[in-house]
Amino acid sequence: MDGDIPTITILKTDRVRVRCARPDLSRCIVTFGHYRPKQSGFDEKRAARAFIAAGWGHLMISTAENDWYLNDDLPLLRETLATFTTARRGNRALGFSMGGFAALLLRDVLALETAVLVSPQVSPFREHPPYDIRYTSAVKHLRPDPIDLPAGPGHGEVLMLYDPHVAIDRAHVEAIAARIPGARSCALPLAGHPASQLISGTMRFVKFQNLITGPVVDPGGIRQLHRQVRGLSPVYWQALADWAAPRRPALAATALEHRERVAS
Repeated sequence: MDGDIPTITILKTDRVRVRCARPDLSRCIVTFGHYRPKQSGFDEKRAARAFIAAGWGHLMISTAENDWYLNDDLPLLRETLATFTTARRGNRALGFSMGGFAALLLRDVLALETAVLVSPQVSPFREHPPYDIRYTSAVKHLRPDPIDLPAGPGHGEVLMLYDPHVAIDRAHVEAIAARIPGARSCALPLAGHPASQLISGTMRFVKFQNLITGPVVDPGGIRQLHRQVRGLSPVYWQALADWAAPRRPALAATALEHRERVAS
């Protein structure tokens, strides 16, 4: 049980863990552990009530380290997920940062209708395009081998959310779009990394979850929610001030005033 929600453990090793809340339901929202500084052990995330209330099971995939799921248990993980999803079609995935990479890595064994990737990476290694240096320390114990992401048809639609002002995140999105025909992107300006932080930071995350479980995943609805909440976030006003400072000093000053107002 996860609280009062029936939950089963499908796989657990020292490196990976897979749990499912409401495994009796015919389709799932699949989520993934994301990058956590100084991570040690599995996260303590619980089943999302918004997913369950909308009639979806919640399949939770976690890794014990910041290893982008590139560990020795990956073959076992892939086999387990392929078996579990055999009778569950039309699933949707939601991954943030490292979790977005995991959704790409595993999308061919998840029977997905749609994967929503929030500020994902195409590779965590600085040795490969787009040469991201943010995670050099986290992945130093891994071999920087080229990564073969499933790119063929039949693995569901891909929608990427990102902040176009974060140059390295934009480069990752462009690289993924080049690898996966038909992948779509949705720009959320000045949202930062991950591009959902304004939504979660203003306590509107359940609304975001409801957009993921709707009849279709509509990027227009996500953009609208982003616009609705950004004015409530000091993170947004600081980002706007930083962007405007060398270009429009008056706008930067106004943005800082708004930041102080919403932060108080």
